Order: sequence, then C-alpha cells, then structure tokens
Amino acid sequence: ITSDRESWARILARYWREDPRRRILDCAVSGDTTASLLERYNSTVANQEFDWVVLFIGTNDCRQLDEKTPMVSLEEYRRNLEILLDRLAGKRVVLVTLPPADNARFRSFFPDSGNCYDAGHLAAANRLLRELAARRKLALADLAPGLESLGAEALEADGLHMSSAAQLVLCRLLLKLLP
Repeated sequence: ITSDRESWARILARYWREDPRRRILDCAVSGDTTASLLERYNSTVANQEFDWVVLFIGTNDCRQLDEKTPMVSLEEYRRNLEILLDRLAGKRVVLVTLPPADNARFRSFFPDSGNCYDAGHLAAANRLLRELAARRKLALADLAPGLESLGAEALEADGLHMSSAAQLVLCRLLLKLLP
C-alpha cells in the first residue's frame, strides 16, 4: 500500500542515512497480496541479508471482488501470514495493522474498478494481526488506531493509499520498536 508513494521505508532510509549499520530493503510491490508475496519470496526476500522485517501487507488481500467476496479470505490470509512468518524464523519481525479505506473516495477516484474495501473485513484482518503478534510474541505497530486522529486526512485523495501524515505516524511507531 506504500511501495509507489513517499513511504515510511523511504522516510526511515533518509532518517538513518548517516548510520552505516542501518540499511532498508524495500521489497514492497504495488498491488501485492500475501499470496503474491509468497510466490516471489525466494527471488526477492530469501536472498537478502537482514535482521529485522516490517511486515505490512494485507490491504490488497482485503479488497472485495464484489460486495461479498474478498480477494483473499481471512483463513487464507492467516495461512499465508503463518507461512511467511515460518520462513522468517530467526528474524525479528514487526507486524503492522492495516489502515482504513474510504470506499466513496476510492470509487470516485477509480470509477471503473468495481472493487471496494469492507471495513469489517479490514477490522477482522487487524484483529488477526494483533492475535498473531501476541501468540508468536512479535512486535506490533498498531497503525489502525494511530490513524484515527487524522480522520480523512490519513488517506490520499484516492481513499486507499496513506497520506504523508499517515506515513509519519507509521514511522513514529516503528522508531519506538526498531533498535
């Protein structure tokens, strides 16, 4: 949800540019789901050297194909996350909860897409992320409640991508968690 924007990864890379011990590898791909991340894991992630992982994925999984059918079911989302986390064994992982989506703005911006985002499905995905972090004893950047104070300003005009203010909220959360 941030790979094609002034993302938190780019902001943190600039923030840390004077520290040779820190390097950010942004492996995000616009439009990715957990399934597509799993498909490309060996070619983009597994061959990199890293100690920490910020796993911020799921908004595209929650995209509705129609009014009732999500792109990826919650069960498949959980299964894919579990597989990713198993592959990341030995790494320190930060899970990030998902931002909201504004369907009215999204449909106005992308009138021919036919897609939407169900708030209940996004909330369920966030509950799943919180439960997974607790059960696996992983760090959690709980972005969703952190964006509430921004209201509509948390999102770009398209109602989907995070605004620069929201990116900074995520950076602040991550700076509290990353060494």
